[in-house]
Amino acid sequence: MQRGGEGEEEEEDGEDDGGPESALQKSPFQLTAEDVYDISSVVGRDLLQLSAGPEAPAAAARLQFSMVRVLEMLEALVSEGSLTEEQLRMERDSLRAELEALRGRAAAGSAQQVGGESGASSCSKQT
Repeated sequence: MQRGGEGEEEEEDGEDDGGPESALQKSPFQLTAEDVYDISSVVGRDLLQLSAGPEAPAAAARLQFSMVRVLEMLEALVSEGSLTEEQLRMERDSLRAELEALRGRAAAGSAQQVGGESGASSCSKQT
């Protein structure tokens, strides 16, 4: 009996989200593993219908739409990944430059400290 209840819940969930086709409407950054399987189901169904005779033109149009949308999603994901990668490179380079500047200041401070101590000892020897 509980199984029937679970099935009904799943059907209700499917109705709320508009079925597998709704995964194609989502932002690429909001996709879940289930959405990927839904998209695969939609594309597979349309591929099978390509050989269905009179429904082939409609299936071809749906398939074309689905494939274009999948490619747009992939482009968005790749672009976002490239931007993130570029931002990380810039941050790394900035941190390296800052580290080098700090090392340079530390080395200059050490040299001044050593120079100041030797100058002080020269003065005390002269007196």
